[in-house]
Amino acid sequence: MKALRKVGFDLCRLVALALLVLSCGASPSFAQNSPGSAAERTALFRWFDSLGLPDLTKYPLVEVTNRAWAPYYDMLGRDDSVERNLRRKYGFLLEDREGRFTVLCASLITVTLVKSRDFTNYKLIDPATLATTWLAQQKGYPKGWMAAGLDAFVLARVCAAKGDSRSAKTLFRFAMERASLDYFNKCTRQERLRAEFARYGYAHSASMLYDVSVSRSEIKAQVDSLIQRLSLESLVKQFPNFGIDGVLPMQKTLDLMVEEDRAHDRKTSPPLERLPLKERIAELIFRLRDNAGRDDIFMRYKTTKQAKYHASEALEQIGYPAIPQLMEALDNPRFTREGGRKIGDEAENTVWGISGHRLNMQQGNDRPMTRSEVKRQALEWWAKMKVKGERKMLTEATESGEGDAQYTADILARKYPALALQSIAKGLQKATGKYVVRDMLHAAASLKGDESLHFLQSLAQNDKRPAVREDAKEAIKYRRF
Repeated sequence: MKALRKVGFDLCRLVALALLVLSCGASPSFAQNSPGSAAERTALFRWFDSLGLPDLTKYPLVEVTNRAWAPYYDMLGRDDSVERNLRRKYGFLLEDREGRFTVLCASLITVTLVKSRDFTNYKLIDPATLATTWLAQQKGYPKGWMAAGLDAFVLARVCAAKGDSRSAKTLFRFAMERASLDYFNKCTRQERLRAEFARYGYAHSASMLYDVSVSRSEIKAQVDSLIQRLSLESLVKQFPNFGIDGVLPMQKTLDLMVEEDRAHDRKTSPPLERLPLKERIAELIFRLRDNAGRDDIFMRYKTTKQAKYHASEALEQIGYPAIPQLMEALDNPRFTREGGRKIGDEAENTVWGISGHRLNMQQGNDRPMTRSEVKRQALEWWAKMKVKGERKMLTEATESGEGDAQYTADILARKYPALALQSIAKGLQKATGKYVVRDMLHAAASLKGDESLHFLQSLAQNDKRPAVREDAKEAIKYRRF
């Protein structure tokens, strides 16, 4: 009897423990097969095969290098860092014809790229060889680095289909190690993989905007395919704040832009230079969607090819007459080719380039301003500008030595050189920011004549601030160029 009571007591304890585990939100996958087991591997490979992808065993594995995936290339120069910073993705070569090749990447995104000798190309890779060398390279990455896990998962599936079970097991185990974050402790590994493929595909689709050789309609087709293949609407609800919330808005914006592109192509109008000014400004703002190749508003383009894609350059040359329409575009959500920037961001930067005034400045608050807040601030600034005029606004900002002083000093030196030196001298007395001081001194150095040279020489010898003396010496050197 005592033995029976003991068995009953132990059984109750087990039931209570199980209920406790369930009540604490234990993962459904906790009760499934252990990570990397043959049963789980078979189940997940079967799910992957159901996504409607082509038979990957029929296509060669390649490593793709694409300059457009490394948007800051032009800031690096031609050295070893270029090779390291050209982004690489693994994928399967679907077609190579007439200088273009099409690759299905592990992000489930299919992309067609134009070959170039130096920057955009591919090389064939043996899956089994990659399984060994690539895994060794990934050891330094944290377990949450899931993009590497997805590459490994896809490669594991191909190795398994080709009969290389050893490589498949090793790669699959690596992929599952990347699928163990706490965020996912209430879902199965299949749901985890689905969410990660969605995030990877979304990031890859967004990066395609950098590449002006890939049309918006091609990007839209890939986003549509990603949403349908992974049933993304339900996924967004299941995994809020996981970095996939933007996929559906991206699809909606691309739908709108593709329709606008088609309507714009059908429209016949005279060449840009023959359009009335108001229509020319509107056309240039429309073309901001194709801006590419520049990260900083004061970075000028090194090649004609880069400048071709920058309507903002032409808008800056038009100047203040363009500002009213630019302010109307400040909350425009359409994408540009600047990688992550919207037309509203480009309009804001163009106003900055014209006036030297940054609209998106919120003192004492790290929270980014909303587009409506930026627009409201722009209207307040524009009202002051119409009352005071450009010269007074530029001199006041420069003489403050704060905020935009370094930018307004540059514009003042170019447009009103007779006023610039006096305003810069006043501003330098108040300026404390390292880069504000440096750039204001460079603006002074750009002025012609002996007066600016004597001003800089005096600062280099007599200013009480060591940093100002050093910057003044550098500015004098700058005059020689």
